[in-house]
Amino acid sequence: MTRGQFRQAVAPHLEAGSPLAEWMSAFMAHTFRTIESLHRDQVGDAVDLSLHDPVCVWYALTADDAGWKPSDASPEDIRVETTGQWTRGACIVDRRCRQRIEGEEESASDHGHWLSTRAGNRIWRMDGSPAEKNFGEILLERIFR
Repeated sequence: MTRGQFRQAVAPHLEAGSPLAEWMSAFMAHTFRTIESLHRDQVGDAVDLSLHDPVCVWYALTADDAGWKPSDASPEDIRVETTGQWTRGACIVDRRCRQRIEGEEESASDHGHWLSTRAGNRIWRMDGSPAEKNFGEILLERIFR
């Protein structure tokens, strides 16, 4: 969602005195300013806010929509490290050209079964959605209905 999309969607509700619009404008203005201060290439109404969490909820509500497209590698072993022991919160993708293990046998060189195509949690990661270009507009329209 861009700052311009947000301004356009919230303007009529601000004019009507909507408490929801006033509250959202307060924290969204700060959010857009923060993004703008951190990214030199994002300025004015083009400042863009990623909507990862709302997209996850939207997927849970609309998973049957044919517009959702899984990644080519799905289902994938996606694990979340909660202690920061290895990654300290970073997203890590193993792009090494290691031979995958097709069975469930133990391997002395694969502690944790990271190379197994059967181990882990086998998550269908979505790589495309029914509204990639206008999800912010859809979200705002539903919020202010």
